[in-house]
Amino acid sequence: MRKITLLSMTLMIAFMVFGCAGSKVLHKQSDLPEWYLNPPEEEEYLYGIGESNGPDLGMTRTSAEAAARDDIVRQVAVKVNNMINNSKEQIGQGSDAQMANLQQSASNQIASQTLRECKIIERKIDTGGGTYKAYALAKMSLAALREETKKTLVDKDLQRQLKIGKELQDVLAKNIDKM
Repeated sequence: MRKITLLSMTLMIAFMVFGCAGSKVLHKQSDLPEWYLNPPEEEEYLYGIGESNGPDLGMTRTSAEAAARDDIVRQVAVKVNNMINNSKEQIGQGSDAQMANLQQSASNQIASQTLRECKIIERKIDTGGGTYKAYALAKMSLAALREETKKTLVDKDLQRQLKIGKELQDVLAKNIDKM
């Protein structure tokens, strides 16, 4: 009886160890898409990369694509925020905490609006042991970003909140074109 119990426990432990080990997707660096480690760089485009893993192919792919778009949104928010800061510095207008919050809000609004122009241009999906690993590469035109930034910063309420006067409007217009 003792031998049967010992044998049963040994088999159960072996099953758990080997059963769980087979469900991982193992990746070597050579399995990764080239663009994942070295995203493309072009003067007129932003690129974002994303990855996800999970047991459902559709959800894994969708999550990877969302992560790639989020990567672009972060880049856009930083670009817009820096552009507004640089414009304010050029005219000698400082910023306080409230202005920084409003500015971040404007940056996020512009970033979310530009997502309409963001396209997934490459995908790669690896499978193994019942799980999936998805990679996505997104691309967005800086021309679309400049256009959306101009539209958003023309809003009179936003201009009033960010204390954007005529002088700052002129500097912003020049800096938007440099983005």
